Amino acid sequence: EKMSVYFINYLLVKAFLSLAFELLRPFTAVSALIRRKCGPKHQTEKMKGEPWRGFNKLQNPGGLALPGIQAHMCLCFMVTFTYSALAPIAMLVTAASFGVSALVYRQQYAYVYDPRGDSGGTFWPASAQYAMSINIVSLVVIIAVIGAKQGFA
Repeated sequence: EKMSVYFINYLLVKAFLSLAFELLRPFTAVSALIRRKCGPKHQTEKMKGEPWRGFNKLQNPGGLALPGIQAHMCLCFMVTFTYSALAPIAMLVTAASFGVSALVYRQQYAYVYDPRGDSGGTFWPASAQYAMSINIVSLVVIIAVIGAKQGFA
């Protein structure tokens, strides 16, 4: 039960703190400021569009890190399925977290990031397969927890 409280806190921090950073993009702004102040003053048109020593322009944020987002979503699915029978409030928090994440990432993908990295939905079948296997693992964990609490007699 303590782990479910930890996971709920993790989701709340992820939903409100890291997604707020995603919307505000302070690291991108600092990177662009460093590029503008320390970068070369006279650049050709080709050089203006390319990163300078890893620092991008604010207008060129690159692509959205879809594999990292998918990994985080699979983690949330796995832990939510595992704790859904033991702590049902975790499902509500996860649903709220997914809702906020969907709003933020849709906005960022539509208006900020370069859409050339769009996979056309190819991640979805893999995510659905992960969700099904995660569901089976969570059922085994729940059976083990209930068996440990009540005994296997």
